[in-house]
Amino acid sequence: ARARLIVTDGVFSMDGTIANLKGICDLAREFDALTMIDDCHATGFLGET
Repeated sequence: ARARLIVTDGVFSMDGTIANLKGICDLAREFDALTMIDDCHATGFLGET
């Protein structure tokens, strides 16, 4: 069997849009897939720094 993987940015660097992680994780559960979130652009983006 082949593994399924959904990959996304946590925050998209071009416009600052935050990924819909709940929707992505729901989709992964539906299709028995793993998720990988690239969050390198989110460092210091939200909350106290």
